[in-house]
Amino acid sequence: MSRRRGAGTIYKQPGCSTWTIQFYKNGKRIREATGDADYGAARQKLNQRLGAIAKGEFVERDRKPVLVSELYEALERHYRVNARKSANALGRRWKHLKGYFGDTAAQNVATERLEEYVDSRLREGAANATVNWLA
Repeated sequence: MSRRRGAGTIYKQPGCSTWTIQFYKNGKRIREATGDADYGAARQKLNQRLGAIAKGEFVERDRKPVLVSELYEALERHYRVNARKSANALGRRWKHLKGYFGDTAAQNVATERLEEYVDSRLREGAANATVNWLA
């Protein structure tokens, strides 16, 4: 691969089978996992990013993770806009979930965390059906 200034870089992280691309926008280094094991596909993705930067169309991803509370706000808005009859019940459910999951990044809510929540609610005296027992 010939190296020319501004052409970006394609490389594999140690122990990873897929390619990572690296390029610069306004002097800031941006790295992005391609998810591709094919070098040609990675090269194409890099060329797309460089082309978008040249045209002024490249929008950098928001690095801030989405919180569960933000997802709830969107769901609540959806219920309100669509006049869902269960909107009141949604608020009652959120009352318990908010304290446990509210400030958690949505990507960090995994089965183990859900099971911990169910266990804590059962210890508080809630019925299995109330906490939607995980099978």
